[in-house]
Amino acid sequence: MRMKFSIRYKFTIGFLLIFCLCFTFITIFINNIVIVNNEKVISNELLSSQTDINTYLKQFLMINSIKSNSGEFEKKSSDIGAALSSKLNTRIVLYKKDGSLLLDTDNSNGNMFSDSGKLITDSFMDLKSAVKGQSAYKIVKLDKTYKVIFSEPLYIDKTTLGVLRYTVDYTELFQNGNNLVIKLKVFMLFMFFIFSILLSTKIIIPIIKLNKSAKEISNGNFNIDVFIESNDEIGELGQSFKIMKGKIKEQIETIKKDRDGLIKLGGHRKVFLIMPLAK
Repeated sequence: MRMKFSIRYKFTIGFLLIFCLCFTFITIFINNIVIVNNEKVISNELLSSQTDINTYLKQFLMINSIKSNSGEFEKKSSDIGAALSSKLNTRIVLYKKDGSLLLDTDNSNGNMFSDSGKLITDSFMDLKSAVKGQSAYKIVKLDKTYKVIFSEPLYIDKTTLGVLRYTVDYTELFQNGNNLVIKLKVFMLFMFFIFSILLSTKIIIPIIKLNKSAKEISNGNFNIDVFIESNDEIGELGQSFKIMKGKIKEQIETIKKDRDGLIKLGGHRKVFLIMPLAK
């Protein structure tokens, strides 16, 4: 037996499929925009930070009469590390030019995730880039927090002294982006609800009314009132249906009158034929 699906069911399923596809596409698109924007913010802050830190380091070496070479840098790493940690207001890790560990102000042997309480593998990709003279960062998600590890080469007058590595908490930035995505999702769901109501009110319900009216007319009931208030094609269809119903009713009434006339005429003929026989 072939299953029969109502137009409401078909519209609902079709619209739901379209909405799911659009919802998925828009969500992915917005997520990508948020990610790109976050990375742009982080990249800009990395470049700004690198300039500020190297300027600060140069001034610190001059004030403290420390020569700007890698040897002096390694010898005075404790003082330099303390100054940079105070400047950045965070724990920092210093490395030699070749990437070997020099100082960790947290005494955690360079483990950037020591405060998380979890065993996390560090690929050191950002550090490797900094050793080659290119600043880099790595975004790390820990539960509900987002940490960014910065690795920056330290140099004075194009002479590389070592590498600085530290973390910055960007949880607020990522949460703002996530909240924006959530708000947009809620907005899309709200629009889906509104559009569903409009679709049902303007298209589905009028068609269902027309279908019920057609069934009533097929059963001989022409006294039903077909009223669809709409200024679009659905309204025109309802008006055409109403006119058609009126014309069919008129034709049926005309046929009934003609039939009654024929019946009366037939009766008169019978009387006419019977009367001569009675004489």
